[in-house]
Amino acid sequence: MIYYMKKLLLCACTVCMLLALCSLQSCSKNDDEPAYKLATLTFESMKSSMIASDEYGTNLYGQKYYWMDDSTGLCSKCNGDQYYSGGIAVSNFNKKDLSSIQSKDWCNYQMDVYYKNKAGYPGYNNSKNCAVSYGYKSSFGEGPTMYFSDTDTTQRVIDHLYICNTTYGYYTAVIDDVFGVGKNPMTAANKGWFKVTFKGIDKNGNTTGSVDAYLVDYYTSAKGPLTEWQPVNLSSLGRIHTLYIDMSSSDTGTYGINNGTYCAIDNIVVRIDKGSKPKATAPTF
Repeated sequence: MIYYMKKLLLCACTVCMLLALCSLQSCSKNDDEPAYKLATLTFESMKSSMIASDEYGTNLYGQKYYWMDDSTGLCSKCNGDQYYSGGIAVSNFNKKDLSSIQSKDWCNYQMDVYYKNKAGYPGYNNSKNCAVSYGYKSSFGEGPTMYFSDTDTTQRVIDHLYICNTTYGYYTAVIDDVFGVGKNPMTAANKGWFKVTFKGIDKNGNTTGSVDAYLVDYYTSAKGPLTEWQPVNLSSLGRIHTLYIDMSSSDTGTYGINNGTYCAIDNIVVRIDKGSKPKATAPTF
């Protein structure tokens, strides 16, 4: 009788230990789960007023142009309400045939991306829309920005995004300098390069870090110009309020960068804290 009681007691203890172990494993699994979900800004659901009206971008000048996205809370407007002062505009234009464009007409194609997907559009992953960033920090002005517009203090982590060359940027970097003052074309022989720099700025205006990505790279490798969408990891910037975009080039002169300072951007992936819901707010002008 005592033997059977001991056996039952041993079985009960074993069951309790197994239940405790399962409970611990369950807690550990929950602890490993990220405290955020991912939201992707694809630019596909933008209103027509938030998309460049033509390959030049006529609606980007003095018309209070902006775009915003409720899935991430991101928003952007042009510096001084003029795209030529620095801005990020939504586009669905592309062009890879460069032979038909005369040098004096290049500004009319600044919204074109140097990429065509299977659907015939410029966007990443066969999508229609993407964004075209223009401008950089110089003695003449500031670079373009996008920011979390929920509140003035909203901060989130931008996990990653994708970049590609624009048609104008590609042409002026590796084929011909339309300004006629540069060292173009960029080649392996002259180790030419052209890159975009993403800078994180927190709610207090402090820079959290920066990440560089080459659009043309004959300097660190023989890759040359970027002709496909390429991912750029921005998670090292941490929690930021504003993403500042700057550009630099091996082809510079008295007035700054000689080649067109354009960069196409798509599929911006943002970490959204669990339990929160982004809500973009339109900018003031």
